[in-house]
Amino acid sequence: GIALVAMLYRCNVMGLVGGGPSPQTPPNRVVLWDDVAQRGIGQLSFRQMVLRVLLRRDAIVVVLRDRIYIYHLATLRVRDKIYTSDNGNGLCSISHGTTTTTTTTANTPSSTISTVNASNNNTTNAVLDMVVAFPSV
Repeated sequence: GIALVAMLYRCNVMGLVGGGPSPQTPPNRVVLWDDVAQRGIGQLSFRQMVLRVLLRRDAIVVVLRDRIYIYHLATLRVRDKIYTSDNGNGLCSISHGTTTTTTTTANTPSSTISTVNASNNNTTNAVLDMVVAFPSV
């Protein structure tokens, strides 16, 4: 079975993550699938379960429980790594602008939503904004 599917706009490239009682791939692996060629064109493996996959023209974003990886889509090389608080639901959003990559994710312990500029080859992520989103429990 397949647990997660992310499609790159309206083209034939998809990001797939296995799941269910008889998964096609492990839940800690993202397979880039070309639907026209009917074959995998790349894969990324992690030590944690993949909670979400997002695709844009130049990047693939993989959300794990405590971090977000951003890869160059063409080369599958790590472009950036963003450490987050415990994000068990895989909450994340990514901009679709052409000049910068901006991600937004929840930070549960501090009850905030962080917007991070994760542009090309940033070694330090610039936090653009933190908004109190919900009261602490």
